[in-house]
Amino acid sequence: MTAQGSRGSRAQVVLVMPEFNEERTVLGVLEEAAPHVDRIIIVDDGSQDASHARIVHWLRHAPVRVDLLRHATNRGMSGALETGFARVQQLLALGELGPDDVVVNLDADGQHDPAEIPLLVCHLQERRLDVALGRRDLGGYPRYKVVGNRLLSLSGGLLAGYRYQDIECGFRVLRVATVGPLLEYFSGHRYGCAQEIGVILPRLGFRVDNRFAVRVRTYREGARFRDGLVNATMGLLAALRVLFRVRTRGTRRLTRLLASVQMNSGPGGAPLSSGG
Repeated sequence: MTAQGSRGSRAQVVLVMPEFNEERTVLGVLEEAAPHVDRIIIVDDGSQDASHARIVHWLRHAPVRVDLLRHATNRGMSGALETGFARVQQLLALGELGPDDVVVNLDADGQHDPAEIPLLVCHLQERRLDVALGRRDLGGYPRYKVVGNRLLSLSGGLLAGYRYQDIECGFRVLRVATVGPLLEYFSGHRYGCAQEIGVILPRLGFRVDNRFAVRVRTYREGARFRDGLVNATMGLLAALRVLFRVRTRGTRRLTRLLASVQMNSGPGGAPLSSGG
């Protein structure tokens, strides 16, 4: 990471990672990702297994600063990302992050390789992009998944004005400067986040790229046919909101959102703080 950051010699890299009932994989992903980032924001989306307790124990001795935000009930991937993005926007307002710092999204299920974080960040910075989205090798996926992905990438690309190869990939990096404008049009509904991010940001004029190939370590069963239809609909609605400048979120709404979640912070044995 060689690009100049707004607050120092290089850009800070912040991982925003949603998590729901991933007790078997989440600590491994965190351990692998921590050497490649400066801060981690974990959003526990109402987990009912042991994952939350394991993360709380881990963050006391985590090698980087960690914010653990917890939803009382499950809100889906989009809701978890919205909370994580709201925290990023709050840190920007507090001066702890700058507009040229970088946000990484990575799933907690272990399907992506955290060692590729620096490579994707460099791809973003060297090409002066605002958003870089990973492109998965779907060779090991069932045929119906591949076809569904291609259709969603095609429809999302038509709405965005950018030709996507894999709009549904959950491994992406984006500049902090994009987060505020994104949240103005982001609905946070269930699993439509990939379509919304993929449509909203190019529609707002941000530079997007989906050519960087990323490895898929494990196949995890994902969205069904009905979910695909919902996601496509969310992309269409997002495009219409941007076209007609119908904003969904304001600063006060985001403040209330963060006030409604529990937050623990670490590491290094620092006292844990709860908000909510």
